[in-house]
Amino acid sequence: MAATKPGPAMSSGPAGGRLRGWRLAGLVLMLLLGVFPVLTSILDLAADARTGLPSAHAGTFTALAGTSWPHAQAVAPGLARYITLLERGYALHELTFALLFVVIVAVPFRRGQRWAW
Repeated sequence: MAATKPGPAMSSGPAGGRLRGWRLAGLVLMLLLGVFPVLTSILDLAADARTGLPSAHAGTFTALAGTSWPHAQAVAPGLARYITLLERGYALHELTFALLFVVIVAVPFRRGQRWAW
């Protein structure tokens, strides 16, 4: 059985400890950055269930449609349901990729697998 030369991620000594610290800091930072889109997409889904449109999108809707969201819901309920369906789909799409990012960071990146970098 041949001895293998430790790579940078496996090196021992003070330099290895520093590298491990930077790697740990990078892992924590990327996990925190990954949690943000997860939370925002969950909040968007909650707003879609509550009012049909996230409050952050109401101003854009008013500017583009020329009417407020509550007025559009009253005048054209079918269109409002369709917009809510699209918003829900966008939020689920964002949630899917945010969770994929968190899983890739939490498992293979933490293990040091090169493809996850």
